[in-house]
Amino acid sequence: ITGTGSGLNGEANLTFDGSDLALSRSDNAAGGISVTNTNDAQASGIAQLALSGGDNSYANISLEAGGNNHHIKNDNSGNFDILDGATSRLRIDSSGRVLLGTTTEGHHDADDLTIASTGGYTGITLRSDTDQGGAIYFSDATSGDAEFDGHILYSQNSRGMVFGTAQSSRLTISSDGYVTTPNQPAAFYTGLSNSHTDNATDSTEVLLFTNSKC
Repeated sequence: ITGTGSGLNGEANLTFDGSDLALSRSDNAAGGISVTNTNDAQASGIAQLALSGGDNSYANISLEAGGNNHHIKNDNSGNFDILDGATSRLRIDSSGRVLLGTTTEGHHDADDLTIASTGGYTGITLRSDTDQGGAIYFSDATSGDAEFDGHILYSQNSRGMVFGTAQSSRLTISSDGYVTTPNQPAAFYTGLSNSHTDNATDSTEVLLFTNSKC
């Protein structure tokens, strides 16, 4: 490596003009910048790349291939973005909320993960093996049965779905559409029906069913 003053030139096309450091290469093989800690006994021997954009700007890593530009960006508001061109595809904001396809969080009671899209449906897919299943758990603990206090389960094996509360299954829908509710109330209201056809007397009745009827 040779250089004078603020100029620096390397044998591998490394240049530094006092402001920008550039490395260009034409080899048909993987290569670039590598930082390696060779002393495995040093627990604090961290290999890192540190970028600072200052208090009024941002730090950015730019990726380009085939005319497609992506960026990894940390702005001065504490937001971390992965961008496709100038469009944010994923943001972790300064509060730790995850935003996909948007930079605006959802309702404050459900804003830890917000997913948005345009031009069609927006959804989440849980894909599992044929003999496994998918689950959504509602928890207020980090261990024990309280980790699935409320739950929604789907079995790919039986193709049935289970809804649960208080760590127990409460409603099961089989693959044939049959609904099983193990803890049904003694009686419940099902609706109103017109039980009289006499023009002089037109009334309704409430239908009640006990467990033996369901």
